[in-house]
Amino acid sequence: MKYPMNLEEYIRKLRKKMDVEKPDEESIWAGISSEMSRKSHIKRVLFWKIAAAVFLAVALGITLMNNFSGGNDKKPVMDSISPEMARQEKQLLEKIDTYQERLQQTNYKKTQLVTQHSELKRIDRLITQYSKDLDTYGPRPEILNTLIDLYHKKIKVMDRMLNEIQKSKSHEDKKIHT
Repeated sequence: MKYPMNLEEYIRKLRKKMDVEKPDEESIWAGISSEMSRKSHIKRVLFWKIAAAVFLAVALGITLMNNFSGGNDKKPVMDSISPEMARQEKQLLEKIDTYQERLQQTNYKKTQLVTQHSELKRIDRLITQYSKDLDTYGPRPEILNTLIDLYHKKIKVMDRMLNEIQKSKSHEDKKIHT
């Protein structure tokens, strides 16, 4: 009994008859290319949607944080810790407010007192950071003492600024009268 030929032999014998048509490579690559381009476009759109959502979430969070925290970094932070510390902090903050009002009345330009102005900004950043640390770590003496020290330093810098402005005005007055 003769066995039928296996499939491989059959395909080899009839291969020339089967391989009559050639594939259209250009249309195949065009299809692949358009599919890749479409997927790339979808990824870009998705990326920008996610980026916009993250931006909105961050902006909303910052806005809410500023609104609910009052946005005022001069609020006494030691009220709930110690009545004595809170009283001292309140006095220092009032003194800082007085100095700020006096500075504003002088109509000084920030460019006149660049060094002192940058020191004030640095002190304000430190006060903000230590106030956050106080919320995070609780009423640790080193944090409380540092905050009080920063308030004193801010007052000293502002006093120096007022003295500089006064000296400058006195010098200008002498020039005018001479």
